[in-house]
Amino acid sequence: MRPDIRTTSVWMRWLIITLLGVAWSAPAHTQETKTPYPAMAPLDQYLMEQNAEAALARCAALESISRDAEIMALGRHGYETVAKGKNGFVCMVLRSWTSGINEPEFWNPKIRSAICFNPAAARTYLPIIPVGSWSDGTPGPPDGH
Repeated sequence: MRPDIRTTSVWMRWLIITLLGVAWSAPAHTQETKTPYPAMAPLDQYLMEQNAEAALARCAALESISRDAEIMALGRHGYETVAKGKNGFVCMVLRSWTSGINEPEFWNPKIRSAICFNPAAARTYLPIIPVGSWSDGTPGPPDGH
């Protein structure tokens, strides 16, 4: 015996309305989670020994590229060039503050990410990320956020 289309249609409507009602009444998830790193840690927690940071930065690209790349390392007044390059690439270790300002890990001193910028990115993207030097000696954006 074939099911009656009208009965099936009624049951489908009831099922859809019920599911929508459950979804609508479910509490919305809020992003009121505590930020594990609400403020910048002491500067020393972000710093690495210069040779170790240079070695980590070079790992971001093939040796044939990174051996002739400019290498930048984080110092007390921002990023500094520790090895001059010849091929236009720039390799460095980024910290957590290059993520979005609203990210809960924004000030996490444990986050380190090696990256090499090709010549085009070194000219265009590198100047707009927070890698400069600031008078108060803090890394990250000049206003400390």
